Amino acid sequence: MITNGTVDLEHRVVPVLDIEIVAGEDSEQEKLGFTWRVVAQTATTLTLEFVFDNAILISANGKKETIIITIKDPLLFFGSNGLPIKKKHLQIGREMPAQLSQSAKFVQKVLNKTMQGV
Repeated sequence: MITNGTVDLEHRVVPVLDIEIVAGEDSEQEKLGFTWRVVAQTATTLTLEFVFDNAILISANGKKETIIITIKDPLLFFGSNGLPIKKKHLQIGREMPAQLSQSAKFVQKVLNKTMQGV
């Protein structure tokens, strides 16, 4: 199982994944912190869970952030053809959808303003 982007192979820690978020237009990179973990892993799938420091800011107002996953050790991953991925440091990038609905964002803003007065 992958833990903190690494696997333990015969008592040797091997980095296999690196994940980063690239800020969209007008976003502040330092406010886009997150942690992640593998929640499921099979021979054909890898399911990741992300916890964002400020989920309300992810791809807010149509300004899309991009998530980039770098496969550092391709020998541990297989393509849909069943063969190992040969390209070292393969990067997969995707635009991220907003993490909160508009109504949830409104409630969050109201709570933030209310908590400022406390």
